[in-house]
Amino acid sequence: MVLLSRPIGHNSPAGLRVTSYGRVKRPPEKAVAVRPTVFLSSTVRDFRDLRGAVKHWLEDSGFEALASDYADFDMRPDESAFDACFDAVRRSDFYILLLGFRRGSWYRDSISVTQQEYRVARESFEAYGAPIPILLIRREVQTLLRAGLTESSDFEDASHTRRFVEEVSATFEVTEEKSEPIERRANWLHDFDSFRDVVDVLRVALDLKSDLSRQRRLNAVAAEVETLLAHMMLNEQVRATPAIVEATRKLLIQLGIKETEADALIADKPDWTVRFPMPRHAALDLVVERHPLSSERERVELDAEDAGELFWFLLAGLAAPEAMRMEAVWDAARTGAFLDYDRGLRAFGSSELSTALSDVLADTVRYGAARRAVEPYLAKTLGELVEPINYGRRTYLDGDAATFIWAVHHVEANLYLRLAALYDWLNRRRDSPLPGSLYPLTPLGDEQVARILDETVTVESLRLHASTPGYLTTVWEPGRRQRPDAPDKGATEQP
Repeated sequence: MVLLSRPIGHNSPAGLRVTSYGRVKRPPEKAVAVRPTVFLSSTVRDFRDLRGAVKHWLEDSGFEALASDYADFDMRPDESAFDACFDAVRRSDFYILLLGFRRGSWYRDSISVTQQEYRVARESFEAYGAPIPILLIRREVQTLLRAGLTESSDFEDASHTRRFVEEVSATFEVTEEKSEPIERRANWLHDFDSFRDVVDVLRVALDLKSDLSRQRRLNAVAAEVETLLAHMMLNEQVRATPAIVEATRKLLIQLGIKETEADALIADKPDWTVRFPMPRHAALDLVVERHPLSSERERVELDAEDAGELFWFLLAGLAAPEAMRMEAVWDAARTGAFLDYDRGLRAFGSSELSTALSDVLADTVRYGAARRAVEPYLAKTLGELVEPINYGRRTYLDGDAATFIWAVHHVEANLYLRLAALYDWLNRRRDSPLPGSLYPLTPLGDEQVARILDETVTVESLRLHASTPGYLTTVWEPGRRQRPDAPDKGATEQP
């Protein structure tokens, strides 16, 4: 018996799926565990080496593996060894059965311990949806049973093994209480010859497309991104567009309401409004679009509608930087968990995901700086906007204030777009974690953007100059400043 533990859930943070039988439903005391749980059921003498290898593989894959023959799982003082095993089966998320030539110890009434473990697992699965069964049989045993050669000396108890395999493979059974057969879903019985065969089955059944530490980090990042997006949005009440009205109609029909009734419900609310989450920065989007800035930092003329949107953005549209915690994203970036291996360079390099995470972190820092820079203008600007809004008058916004406000809008919008793209990618709704179009680096026009790009040192540029011996070190030491292309007497020539 090998035991592992994991958080329970339909699409769990460990990336392990619950099948179409339904969501796992557990008693409260069994609903949380630290790591994925798998119970390995087999006779010990028949599979001692294989059990040890599977246990090691599971631990190496990020599971906490427990095995009865290793005496490393808890047992209550008032509990028998059999009951401890059966309780462990019920607490598990997956149940692995290995069938071989040996029968093992008897439990009671011609039922072996391993057979009873299977029955406990099956009953728990039918009641709660877990543990999910993964059933394997040694290929030689399967071949002999199919050929009817049960007299082989390899069998410890051929008749018991045959009955057990038939029970595992059956799609229905007859109980003593009911004469009618109870239909059951057919079990898939995998055959195997080697440890590699077992691992190949487990990789698919446990959905181990990647290691668990990566899955944990991905799910931690996803939860953090979801929280950040919620913080960067507000519920807005707006008039329903024709597209929203039609989508609502389709939803009502999908819920079982007749088309005529759905049409009547919609027609009964001709001026209805809807409330849904919108990005905080969206309040200023149209104002920024209508009033592009230039490097001259000229004052901006606003009508009453523009003033109202600007007032709302400054009042509620600026997300609080202190709420933008990035522990999971920082951890993923710091550990290099999502780097890709470059076979040409024989080293790990950036992937789309690692780039997306780095960009999110960089924009978070930029937003904090932009938010602090705009702080001195908030109270003054809000005060100046009240009268134009109340009396429907035009007003002017100072050029410096406009520059800082437009800049913090751009950075906040870009951070939101990066988080939204990453969130959609994590939920498999887009092919890339990188966003499409973004706001420019500065609101002061294309010329300033070009200047910033020219002054920005890229990684490729750094690598090119770093290949010059001594460029990054001796050339820039105190007292040794010289033109980069001048010969450096202190640098030794590299072959």
